[in-house]
Amino acid sequence: GKGGSQVQWLKKVEEVLIRDQLYVIYSESKTLLRDERHQDLALLFKLVNRVPNATNELKKIVENHIYEMGINTIERVSGTAINDPKLYIETILDIHKKYLTLVQNVFTLFDFMINYFIFLACAKFINNNPVTQTAGSTTKSPELLARYCDILLRKGNKGVEETDLEEKFNQIMIAFNYVEDKDVYQKFYSRMLAKRLVGQLSASDDYEESMISKLKQACGYEYTSKLQRMFQDIGVSKTLVPEYEKYRENHRATGIADFSIMVLSSNSWPFSAPSNFILPIEMSTYQMVVLLLFNKALNWTVERMQDETQIKSELLLQVLFGLLKSKLLVCTDINEDELDEDLKDTDIKLNYSIRLATNFKSKKLRINLNVPLKSVEQKDIEGVHRTINDDRKMVIQAAIVRIMKARQTLKHALLMQEVIQQLSSRFKPNIPVIKKCIDILIEKEYLERQPNDKDVLRYLA
Repeated sequence: GKGGSQVQWLKKVEEVLIRDQLYVIYSESKTLLRDERHQDLALLFKLVNRVPNATNELKKIVENHIYEMGINTIERVSGTAINDPKLYIETILDIHKKYLTLVQNVFTLFDFMINYFIFLACAKFINNNPVTQTAGSTTKSPELLARYCDILLRKGNKGVEETDLEEKFNQIMIAFNYVEDKDVYQKFYSRMLAKRLVGQLSASDDYEESMISKLKQACGYEYTSKLQRMFQDIGVSKTLVPEYEKYRENHRATGIADFSIMVLSSNSWPFSAPSNFILPIEMSTYQMVVLLLFNKALNWTVERMQDETQIKSELLLQVLFGLLKSKLLVCTDINEDELDEDLKDTDIKLNYSIRLATNFKSKKLRINLNVPLKSVEQKDIEGVHRTINDDRKMVIQAAIVRIMKARQTLKHALLMQEVIQQLSSRFKPNIPVIKKCIDILIEKEYLERQPNDKDVLRYLA
């Protein structure tokens, strides 16, 4: 009939005008993408959409374009961005926003699968780019993301209006969803949250809770349970101090200075004990160790201080530098201008004489001397990266035991597959590491290989 021949004729036209020209069309689409001619691109996509499966190659071209643009944009800022969490994360989010808009305007009308290709492109350049390559590890992205959160959640964050903060948190969650090493993000986040809570540096409890609840939605209760317990500890501590005040009034206890205290449960907080040094029992920081020396004498040389406290000299110089800057200590070998401008901790010499500023006065009611030391901060970051692999081995072993307990026997390859699947929401397990964990569990007699089939593992109760 007439209708049938019309369909055949249309098919022939499509074959000649579209299918036989696909190579030219694909090449043209790259030019349109590069020149940001999005309307033309939409027309091209509509045309190619008439030929079965022909848009697959187009989607691949879009994915590659987004990936390359992501890599190039990050490369341009990488020198600064490696130590600037705000620049790094906002660069990533800008790229994401730009191409999400492109995809929504041009393609989603015809094909929802395109969102998957954009996800692939972004996941690739967020987890592996010039910044992570310079750092030598994909764990740099989650570290910088956690540090960006820390900047937003701290007091005195000048750059953001309050109304923008919720939107910023939503943006952070977009980047978070692309990050493969979510366990690394959690480690850095919990350390920074701990410092904010203990140092009373949070801009607002509501914002802190909002961010934790977003993470809980994305990764489940277990992921945020320690963060929530830390929060609860601070809440309990806040009620303890007024209760103690009341107790003192009732018992007419006098002569006790104004103080505040926090009671923290050790297994929820990521603090470790400080390294060994000779320490008076009533104090707990390097600065107090140094200040307590002045109970014995008002003048000390740097060298004598080091002998007395056994604090490593690099660390001691940083502590003294902070105390000199805050004018609690005075050094006659350093003039005032030098102290205010370009003095570095390494300028302090062992033979310098340091005395207590007995006439010290401050307009502030409370002085925060506890500014993080460079070496401590850097070691902190390195320490987190170092412990990641050990922690992951424990998580992988626990997953293997869980799976084998449920299955009793399982082929080696299937076990590997299931471990990867179960842990993919936290991090991407490394195949050789999984194999090593299986061997450890065989050694510990949790599992054994079947005598008649070495490829099958059996759970030993």
